Amino acid sequence: STFEGTLKRARAGNALSQNLLGIWILNSQLPDGVEVNEDPFELIRLSAEQGFAAAQDNMGVILETGLGGKTADAAEEKQAFEWYCKAANQGCAEAMTAVGMCLYKGVGTEPNLSDALSWLKEAATQGEQRGQLFLAEILAKDERCCDKNEALYWFCQLARHEFLRNPELRGFVF
Repeated sequence: STFEGTLKRARAGNALSQNLLGIWILNSQLPDGVEVNEDPFELIRLSAEQGFAAAQDNMGVILETGLGGKTADAAEEKQAFEWYCKAANQGCAEAMTAVGMCLYKGVGTEPNLSDALSWLKEAATQGEQRGQLFLAEILAKDERCCDKNEALYWFCQLARHEFLRNPELRGFVF
């Protein structure tokens, strides 16, 4: 089965399979009756350390949102930002959005509006919908960089992708 092959490759050190298995475990998506002893965080970390961009982004998410239900501390936020940067520098658009938002809000790094906008524009240009949303909202609401025309452009890009029908993205509106 696909699962058995992924498990075998993950145990052999394959970065893609380690990340995938880690996500499956975290999301309780294992096949019925299957139990594994692997720590999902460790699997994703191993994958990230091999340079797998999606796993690096996942490490950022895990660290930023807090491990085991606790709130992330400053050291974890800094590590999250570093993982996001590694993934973003490899072209991961989701991580570019995360880097932009960390820079905008000062999460794990000093706030930097110019760099935040640059990362968000790069993610938005690649079609990353959260990046488009955050960029549009910042441009519409932040008086330091307010540009209603550009904000409208990015909101229109979202509308083209049926953003308004995507319940997962609606929760990101700040």
